[in-house]
Amino acid sequence: MGHKVKLVSVTNGDIGHWKMAGGPLAKRRAAESKEAAKRMGDESLVLD
Repeated sequence: MGHKVKLVSVTNGDIGHWKMAGGPLAKRRAAESKEAAKRMGDESLVLD
């Protein structure tokens, strides 16, 4: 149908995990979002 989808995370996701936090968690979550969007053929944007 020609629709374009962009997954937008309004935070960087650097808190909220039982074991990880900070920069490493933010990088992990950004990578997860990017991979999910890729699998759906969409785009991902993570705001910091």
